[in-house]
Amino acid sequence: MKQRTWKALLAIALVLVLTLSLVPLGAAAPGAASAAPDTTDPQAAPEAELRAQTEDVNQTAPAPAEGYIVKLRDARFADGLTCISADDGLYRAADAAQLDALPEAAVDYCEPDYKLSLLDDPAANDTLYTSGAQWNLDNLKVPAAWAKGQFGSGVTVAVLDTGLYGIAGGEHHEDIDPAKVVKPYNARRGEAGAETVTDDHGHGTFVAGMIFANTNNELGIAGVMPNVRLMPIKVLTKANDAAVSDVVRAINYAVENGADVINMSLGSNDFSQTLKDACDAAVEKGVIVVAAAGNDGNSTPCYPAAYDSVVGVGSLTKDNLLAASSQYGESVYVTAPGAGVVSTTNAANGYKRSSGTSFAAPEAAALAAMARSIDPTLDQDGFKKLLRDTCTDLGEAGHDSLYGYGMLNFEAAANKLLGTDTDEHHYGAWKSDGGSTHSRACTDDGCSAKQTELHTWNAGEKQPDGNTQYTCTVCAAERISADAISGAWEYQLIKNDTEVMLTKYIGDQSILVVPSSIEIAGKKLPVTALGNKTFLGSKLFWLELPDTITYVEDGRYAYSGVIGACAFCKELTVVKLSAGLEKIADYMFYGSGSNYRLELTVPDGVKEIGLSAFSLCNSILELKLPASVEKIGNSAFYQARRLKTLDLPGVKTIEADAFTETIFEETYENLWKAGEFTGIVYAGNVAYLYFGPYAGASGGREYDPAKMPENTSITLRDGTLGISEFCFTSHYVNRDSCKRNLKTITVPNSLAYIPDGLFDGYALDMYGFETSYAEHYAKAYDNITFHPIMLPEKPSETYDWYDKAQGGVYELATAGDLWGLADLVETGEDSFAGKTVRLKNDIDLGGVTALGYTIKANEWFPLGIYGKFAGTLDGQGHSIKGLYIDQRSKNEIGLFAALERTACVQNLTVEGVIRGGDYVGGIVGKDANARIENCTFRGEITAGIDYGYAGGIAGYGSGTITGCKTYGALNVRLDYVSDSLLNGASGGIIGYMTLPSTVVSGCENNMTLTSNAMSLGGIAGQSMMRASIQGCTNNGSVNGYRQVGGILGRLVVAGSGGAVTDCANHGAVTAASEDAGGIVGVTSGGDMRITGCKNTGSVQAKLNAAGILGHNSGVIVERCCNLGSIRATSFAGGIIGKDSSNGALNCYNLGSIRADNWAGGISAYLDNAHGVEGRMTNCYNMGEVSSASGKAAPLGSVYQDANVFQNCYYLSAEENTSVENHTGLTKTAFTSGEAAYKLGDAFGQKIGTDLNPVFRTADNRVLFGEGMYYNEGGAPHEHHYVNGVCDICGAPQPEHEHRFGAWTSDGADSHSRTCPDCGERETQPHAWDAGTVTRPATEEADGEMTYTCTVCAAVKTEAIPKLERKERSIGTLAELQAFAAESKDNDFQGYTITLTADIDASGVKWEPIGRFVKTSDYTAFAGTFDGCGHTVTICADDAGASGLGFIAANSGTVKNLTVAGSVSGKSYVGGVVGYNLGTITGCTNKADVRAAAMTVGGISAYLKGGAKVTQCANLGAVTGLGTMYTGGVVGQAIAGTFLSESYNAGTVTAAKGYIGGVAGYTMGCATSDCYNVGAVSLQAEKGSVGGVTGWFTGTVELTNCYNAGTLTGGQNRGALAGTAAETQIKNSHYLADTAEYAVASKKFTGSQKTADEMRSESFAALLGEAFAPDTHGLNGGYPVLVWQKPAHEHTYTEVVTAPTCTEKGYTTHTCACGDSYVDTYVDALGHKAVIDPAKAATCTETGLTEGKHCETCGKVLVKQEIIPALGHKEVIDPAKAATCTETGLTEGKHCETCGEVLVEQETIPALGHKEVIDPARAATCTETGLTEGKHCETCGKVLVKQEVIPMLAHNFVDGQCTVCGAKDPNHNPFKDVAKNAYYYDAVQWAVRGGITVGTSADTFSPDQGCTRAQIVTFLYRAAGSPKVEQVDNPFHDVVRTGDGEFYDAILWAVKNGITAGTSATTFSPDMICTRAHIVTFLYNASGATPVQGATAFTDVPQDAWYAEAVAWAAANGITAGTSATTFSPDQTCTRAQAVTFLYRANQLEK
Repeated sequence: MKQRTWKALLAIALVLVLTLSLVPLGAAAPGAASAAPDTTDPQAAPEAELRAQTEDVNQTAPAPAEGYIVKLRDARFADGLTCISADDGLYRAADAAQLDALPEAAVDYCEPDYKLSLLDDPAANDTLYTSGAQWNLDNLKVPAAWAKGQFGSGVTVAVLDTGLYGIAGGEHHEDIDPAKVVKPYNARRGEAGAETVTDDHGHGTFVAGMIFANTNNELGIAGVMPNVRLMPIKVLTKANDAAVSDVVRAINYAVENGADVINMSLGSNDFSQTLKDACDAAVEKGVIVVAAAGNDGNSTPCYPAAYDSVVGVGSLTKDNLLAASSQYGESVYVTAPGAGVVSTTNAANGYKRSSGTSFAAPEAAALAAMARSIDPTLDQDGFKKLLRDTCTDLGEAGHDSLYGYGMLNFEAAANKLLGTDTDEHHYGAWKSDGGSTHSRACTDDGCSAKQTELHTWNAGEKQPDGNTQYTCTVCAAERISADAISGAWEYQLIKNDTEVMLTKYIGDQSILVVPSSIEIAGKKLPVTALGNKTFLGSKLFWLELPDTITYVEDGRYAYSGVIGACAFCKELTVVKLSAGLEKIADYMFYGSGSNYRLELTVPDGVKEIGLSAFSLCNSILELKLPASVEKIGNSAFYQARRLKTLDLPGVKTIEADAFTETIFEETYENLWKAGEFTGIVYAGNVAYLYFGPYAGASGGREYDPAKMPENTSITLRDGTLGISEFCFTSHYVNRDSCKRNLKTITVPNSLAYIPDGLFDGYALDMYGFETSYAEHYAKAYDNITFHPIMLPEKPSETYDWYDKAQGGVYELATAGDLWGLADLVETGEDSFAGKTVRLKNDIDLGGVTALGYTIKANEWFPLGIYGKFAGTLDGQGHSIKGLYIDQRSKNEIGLFAALERTACVQNLTVEGVIRGGDYVGGIVGKDANARIENCTFRGEITAGIDYGYAGGIAGYGSGTITGCKTYGALNVRLDYVSDSLLNGASGGIIGYMTLPSTVVSGCENNMTLTSNAMSLGGIAGQSMMRASIQGCTNNGSVNGYRQVGGILGRLVVAGSGGAVTDCANHGAVTAASEDAGGIVGVTSGGDMRITGCKNTGSVQAKLNAAGILGHNSGVIVERCCNLGSIRATSFAGGIIGKDSSNGALNCYNLGSIRADNWAGGISAYLDNAHGVEGRMTNCYNMGEVSSASGKAAPLGSVYQDANVFQNCYYLSAEENTSVENHTGLTKTAFTSGEAAYKLGDAFGQKIGTDLNPVFRTADNRVLFGEGMYYNEGGAPHEHHYVNGVCDICGAPQPEHEHRFGAWTSDGADSHSRTCPDCGERETQPHAWDAGTVTRPATEEADGEMTYTCTVCAAVKTEAIPKLERKERSIGTLAELQAFAAESKDNDFQGYTITLTADIDASGVKWEPIGRFVKTSDYTAFAGTFDGCGHTVTICADDAGASGLGFIAANSGTVKNLTVAGSVSGKSYVGGVVGYNLGTITGCTNKADVRAAAMTVGGISAYLKGGAKVTQCANLGAVTGLGTMYTGGVVGQAIAGTFLSESYNAGTVTAAKGYIGGVAGYTMGCATSDCYNVGAVSLQAEKGSVGGVTGWFTGTVELTNCYNAGTLTGGQNRGALAGTAAETQIKNSHYLADTAEYAVASKKFTGSQKTADEMRSESFAALLGEAFAPDTHGLNGGYPVLVWQKPAHEHTYTEVVTAPTCTEKGYTTHTCACGDSYVDTYVDALGHKAVIDPAKAATCTETGLTEGKHCETCGKVLVKQEIIPALGHKEVIDPAKAATCTETGLTEGKHCETCGEVLVEQETIPALGHKEVIDPARAATCTETGLTEGKHCETCGKVLVKQEVIPMLAHNFVDGQCTVCGAKDPNHNPFKDVAKNAYYYDAVQWAVRGGITVGTSADTFSPDQGCTRAQIVTFLYRAAGSPKVEQVDNPFHDVVRTGDGEFYDAILWAVKNGITAGTSATTFSPDMICTRAHIVTFLYNASGATPVQGATAFTDVPQDAWYAEAVAWAAANGITAGTSATTFSPDQTCTRAQAVTFLYRANQLEK
């Protein structure tokens, strides 16, 4: 292939760049852990660029590439180009013209000069630099490296970024030392200097601070390596871009100027060869290069991090998880914390917290600096190896695509480099983890280190059963490939080989039921787990998992792709999951599902949907999550594009991108872009996304992130459980604007989760309920101010209205009155039959706040559960507000549960929130032929278990509903829906109409209706038995599954009669499946008509959609019209969708009709079931009809006989056209009246006004407008009125009908509208709504209520008065009695009463708090009474009194109180409270309590109306002397009450009736976590006795209770309950032998336990979290309630307080818990007088006379008198002269007596030095020099120190220094001594040592013989020329000459025995030496001992005088002889031989 030129390649590159720029950059990979928002618009990047990889969506986008980088082969062509690096041949061309001018042969390559940008931008305004903010240092183990002394000293780190703040002489950052900054440089400008690197962005300062900020300075943050030198190089600006050429210039500068490490927190997805070459070159020169990996949250390579030579760094969270935005794949070599780290900003004392890989990279750079500091030779390869060896492994074992080699570990790296890591851990044996890995743990004490690796399997061994067994070669774990087992499984044994994990399915079945067990080696083992590849990519259609499976291994995003247990199962359609699962594993169904549908139900018990669990599952259409699911993981449903329905009932946490690119998100995005939505988007109960006002397109972008408006307030809706971490950070909103502009957020009590740090950087006011989760959350953050919303107190029953009735008419005025009415009806005291109950005014039940928040404590219990209302309730136009019911598991729910047939409810508005099961209505759940008239419901209704049956007014009924209206929302979600099960039946007014007598008339629905079930209608869901709907209107949207109608969902007729008449629908109607009609969804059976109805709303369904009736099987549609648009997949009709019955008469359609298949203007489909001819008569269509398949017709699409249409017409372009017998008329015919005439008498038309025929009535008045009239001849005409009568046809002239315009506000009081025809104006007062609290009132400030006119939308505001603080403290008996007396007429609602001391009232007759006469006459205490742990002792004894106790009646809260003494009365007698409607908690009764008549309990006698008793104990004796109810804790409790966490240990005795250890009689009282250990005795033979309760009935349960007390007496004696249903007893137990049965009435045995079993810890655990083992002996070893357990055993410390003179002494005993007591008093001592001596006066101080005080207590007995001061005595302080450096002093004065300074001496300035020059001295070759210095002539101090100038060093040339002439000691001057001569080294040594200088300047004469004089001189010199003492010279031939050296050498040799001369008098100095002589001289000089043995030399006789010398020389390597066997002793010794022998001997000595 022809090689392309560089110009061609560049063109291709640019085309690719332009193409890629259209792809959304930064989008998350499918299944990525989290996708960072795409912050760069592809349209804005026409050329390749390196964009900002930032989490800040408001970040400025980088500019496009400008110019080109050229690498030239020939620099001669560089003219006009900008040089980047001449050494590398790199230049920059400004434009394409410069490129074109270059010859191709001169260019190596060329590429665009790409723009680089920051990878992150620090989050703004977050100054987190307090303790604990730098968690990243602990995660990285940096402090451990510091402890080893590692701070990065001596290393330079270059940071290529936006610069560094404040180092150019200005104010620098307080935590950055400019002295540590070196060689700053601006690569963009090519200029050096501090002033060139000013950081106008902040990113560079953030990065630099992380590396080298000051440490241990008590300021801000600690830099990771604070001692490094930092080289800031500016490559980026505030505009966030940098050209590659700038970065290359920066890298080159860093390398050339000594950088050891380079950090680059920038990057791009565009590959640049130039940048790669620069990085490679830097690494080759020994520099370590680190870069950030990028923040697109995908695996796209980011450069320079992805270059092989660079260390790329990914970002981690605080929990060491890969950050959502971090890149992974080849860009990540290692990881480090980068999410939410703290560092410095470009401000003097600024700190911020930010996220991104930009801030992980500098931590790696700091580690590189530490490594270079320890090992300066460490290069990039060495650094990478260090990382591989020391990083903490986070992902798969070893390297993986997410974490690379893991997280940096500074401690391990330091240990490795310092050599201290060898004994760091002592690991034990490898053990299997039960899955795909094994691990081993460190055995060192206190060490938790652990290593984990994948199993290493052997080749496998075939087993007898056909299986193959594999064994791990490391840990011996086993797994089996079960080829022989049905289903073909590979599996692994887990949990000590007791269970099986299926690891891979290798069979070929498409329908698979996974076995619950597998037989292995003859033993069945349960299958309990699936691996993460078990069904990966299989072709399963149907999959069922057994309930034994409790665990599925998490999948992951591996380097090779996604791994998940059921991932990529493309044909999977049906899945049944195990009931034992708690988590849908990560990636479990990633990319799975058939093209049709994936049907999957998540079982109850699952708590979490894992990471990407359903990503790319496009076949999931709906998914209902159980309430157990609390968390939805990151990207859980990413790109599950067909998911339309998702129930999230219990979800609290939704992580980022959970629904990204689903219909859910796209729907809101489209609404947002259309300007139709702003505010919070909810996913189930979670606030998922915030959409601000749409920003629109900008700068080429599709849209800009919206900005939150200033001063935004957000109110979360009721029921919200959590706020998503994505809520204010999604790509739809500018997050910085959220931080600036979100000022207040109001949250409901339901809120249970807010992500940590969600509101970091905000200044926020949070409004919520007291003690709620929101309050606790807010108080943890300084930037959130919490404002409590006060909880209204629950009203108690009042009955005074009942006694004031006149003529059978009762009037209610308060919530208490309404509760009283309910009490009277429920208890059967009065059904009010024949009576009328009226509302005097609006009543607020307090269950729903003005914000719409529900108050559980004020929940209403539907009236009619036990007794039904039979009278008339007349609201008289008033409202019952604040109605709240949340009983989703119960049926018959509403204001009334049910009504008697004689009942009537009229003229009443109900406002509230109702949540129930089936039979749910705003007024009544289920009525029996009652009447409901002129009533309104406003609010929210939620229903659904099995049937639904829910309505805005009534759920199910057979009576009449007239003139009623509904507003709000109704939502029905059934647990099970099937096409074959016709359940659902819900409507805006009534759900299910049951009898012919059921009539709904004149009603209007404005609710939004939603249902997943059958039969949903705007007015009614289903009508049976000829029930009727008349004159009703629907305005709300109706969204159901099947059988959906704007008026009625399903019409079922048995026989004839019944009708839907004169109704209109204006709301949108949608059926997810089939049968949707604007009026009725479907009909079946009978003979019925739909008459006079009109639809204007849109209608949509898959099958059978129509303007009037979706599917007809039995009715006639008459005089109906449709104006709405109709859409269906199949069968869309203007009047009827599919007609299988009687057809339509006199109907018309004007709406557009569209279907994929079969669309008709009147009906799409007509079959032959009910005849043919005339089924469609007198009908017309003017609407557009179309079908995608072409199967559309203007009247009907599918029918069998042309005669089915009679006298029917359609709009046509041509006159009298015919399509399949459909007659077409022109538009003129329709507008002129011709068509109306042809259609017959049912139609009329007013010419000029009506554009089409309309209906007229029998009296010629049309229904929907005025008609056109005809004369007898049939000719149409316009009326011509004379005297009010038409003179043509005699028709009367109608009155003028006004056409009023819209209502507009006239001001504060009214609005008006005007008729444009006549100008008449109609005025009405404003109709204000109930109002919305826009600012809640607090105790500090007023609130604000905003009202909106429901007609004209005018607005007004009113102040809400600030809340009153009501508190009172009681500490004495008198105060308590006064309060009790006051409480007889004051209920103290809103007050908190606090007891401050124990009070003994036993000496007086106690008059209880509150008042009680009878159940209809009492004053209940309604505040909060807090005993604060104190005891009140009372004596309340009144045999005739009822309601006796410490408190007579209570509807408030009583807590933390103990009552002792005695209480005795008639009825309703309790130790703490007699008659309780409120809450009693934390109270104990020790009093003896008895009742003479009925109802007695240790804590309270009677509970009702939502009353609660919890954490209470009875220790006293409780006695019932009469009949009825006796209980240890509670006597009697009725429906809706609660009894929990309470116990009885006292004796309980009764004469008759119902008696229980805890409760005597309970009806509908939920009882849990209670026990009895007291004796229970019934004296009568009959009656019910229970260890827990005597009688237990109602729809509630008795759970987690036990009895260990003895029981006697009674007919029904049960260890738990005397009488109860066994199904009500859950997890409750009893001590064996206490009774024969658990429940006597049912002979139900239940759970018996022995005493030992009951005293075990396991039994306490079985009872649940409320119980604990009795470890303190509180309960005889039986379990106690957790609240009973003492925090600890008291351990008292004694402190003795000694007596004083006037006070007694005592001993205080104090426990650490705060408990204390005092004893051991000692009498006072009395005073002991002591003399206070006199004190003399001083100059300035007064003196004192003698006095007296008590020695013991210090009290003054004789007061001391004052003596005046004496005054000063002056003394002169002499002056002092100043010196050069020291100041002088002027003369002063002081006092001689006291020393005080009287005249201060003034300072005389120092004189200053007198400088003298110290001259410089030049350096020489051998001596150092000095620089010039200075000293003071006066004092001699050195002022300028003279610096030492180093020696110059010799410059030898030819052996001589050219500077000083010195000789080179290493120079060989001899030309006759060759380099390779054996004697060369010896000669050089001899010359250097001064042993010889040669025979001339350049000759040594090596072969010349050596004389005896020369030899000894050589020896003498070699010995160091020692001084020779004066000796006699025996030799006459030796004479001193010259320096005498020769002479001294001979005498030295003789003296030392080296030689004795040739005779006694001669030395023979000139005699030539032999070889024997030289070795002898050397041997003698060495002083060595003789060598044993003969030599090998044959010419050396053993007795020769030189024999020993030769042997020594040969043995020591001084000579080897002249041959192997000869030494040649007599041969002349040459000069070369002499110095060689001497050299070797010298070496021998060393």
